[in-house]
Amino acid sequence: GNGATVYGAWTNHKEGNVASYAGLFPCTKGDVTIKNINVKFASFTAKNAVGGIIGYHVGDGTNTLTIENCSVTESHIEYVGAGEFGHGIGALIGYSANLSSWKESDKGVDGNGDGDMADTIYVNGAINIKNCYVNLDKDHFISSLKIGGENARGCHGGVAGFINTNAMSVSDCVVIGITPYATSASTEFNDVQHSGLASHFTNVYTTSDVAITEVNLGGNGALANRNFTGKIFPVSDAQLKGAAAVENMDLDWSVWMADEEGYPEL
Repeated sequence: GNGATVYGAWTNHKEGNVASYAGLFPCTKGDVTIKNINVKFASFTAKNAVGGIIGYHVGDGTNTLTIENCSVTESHIEYVGAGEFGHGIGALIGYSANLSSWKESDKGVDGNGDGDMADTIYVNGAINIKNCYVNLDKDHFISSLKIGGENARGCHGGVAGFINTNAMSVSDCVVIGITPYATSASTEFNDVQHSGLASHFTNVYTTSDVAITEVNLGGNGALANRNFTGKIFPVSDAQLKGAAAVENMDLDWSVWMADEEGYPEL
C-alpha cells in the first residue's frame, strides 16, 4: 500500500439472497500479505462476512494471511446476516477459513502418534495481524448476531470475526472504541473461538477494560471469563497522546508516530 489512505470506500449488500462479503478487499484467497494501507471514512455492510480490510478470506491450511502496518478508522462496519456458519464481522477481517483436515483412516497413517488411525488431523494455516491501528465508534460497528439458537455460529470481533484456525496472532496493535477480542462466538464445534482467546494476543493496547472479561462463548449463550492481563493492556486517552504514548506503549516507534494532540498513527 506504500502508506496510502483510501477514503470513503463503500459497499452495501443488505438485499438479495446471494452470499455477500464487504471490505476494502471483499474476498481473498491463498497466501495473502497486505501492508501499509489505511482505510478511513468507509462504509461496509454485508450479510455473510464484513471487515475493514478483508471481508472473506479462504486458505487451505498451508497458507499464510498477513495484515501489517494497516489501519481502519472513522468507518461504519455492519453485519446484517443470520449468524450462520462462516459468518462474521471484524474491524480488519470478517471471516477467514484457513484450515484443512484429513482422516487417518483414509491415509492409513497415525498422524498424531497416539497408536490408532481413528482421528481427524487438522492443519492450521497462519493468520498474522501486526502493527495495526483500529479506531471505531462502537455505534458504527454493528452486528445482528445473537448468541444461542440459530445465531450460535457467527462471530462478532474484535479485530477479527470468525477465525477457524488456531494459528492466529495479533500483536503490537492499538484498538480504540471497540474490544480487540471477539465478544460473540460459538465453541460448540470448536471453530470460531480463536479470535476471542487471550492466547492469540500479544502487546495489544486498547481503551477497553480487559483485566478479566466475560466473553460470549458457546452455542447455549453461556458467558466465559477470559483473562487478558499481560496480553492486552488498557490505556487512557491521556496515555495515548504525545510523549505519554511512547512511555506507556512498547511499540516500534520507527513504524508508529506519536501525536501531541491525538492518538498514535502509522
